[in-house]
Amino acid sequence: MYRRAAAERSLLDAAGVADVARRAGAEVVSGRPSDVPPLVADAYVRAKAGGRL
Repeated sequence: MYRRAAAERSLLDAAGVADVARRAGAEVVSGRPSDVPPLVADAYVRAKAGGRL
């Protein structure tokens, strides 16, 4: 029970940090470790195309 509650709390904390970052203008990328590199590359391409770099 404790592990499940701790995991849920961690997810809520991460979502809160991501929300603050988005409101500050950042693009947030999250996912499984194997999914993150292509997501980051896609975010980079979008930022580059949008003139945000």
